[in-house]
Amino acid sequence: MANAGPRRAAVGCFLVLALWIAAASAEEGDQLRATVDQPARITATEAAPGSNGAATSRRVVVSVTHYRPTDDGSPIEVVVKARTAGGGEQDIGSFGITPDREFTSTAPSTTQRFSFALPSEFVAVLAAGKPVIFSVHLVPVRGEGRGAALRVGTIELH
Repeated sequence: MANAGPRRAAVGCFLVLALWIAAASAEEGDQLRATVDQPARITATEAAPGSNGAATSRRVVVSVTHYRPTDDGSPIEVVVKARTAGGGEQDIGSFGITPDREFTSTAPSTTQRFSFALPSEFVAVLAAGKPVIFSVHLVPVRGEGRGAALRVGTIELH
């Protein structure tokens, strides 16, 4: 019984380490989280093509549910790109989060949304029932962008 304290402490440290590793692994696999080093990636398909086979989606709306600015306060540009399977990436649009301070949104009324025209080649891909892969990149305007993070809530086609 004299060794129970150190044994419990060792087990406690092991559990903390295991939870930390699990959390780090979950973050690495989070496709909706963007950092300067890793863009968020979302695959979209047309929910209901028009009755004549033409896609009805002409705009893409990106919602942001969490944002953390850079550690040093330098500006970040958010760049939205799209590609098809086997195709190259194309810039769709870019935006900045204002005000430049951390937020987390749990309600639709406080989520920030950004809308862009969807280029015709992607409209045609969606009309054919094929997916379009969107990526959301954090690009430092100055500096390294250390600490910046963003979470995409949804990407909607309108």
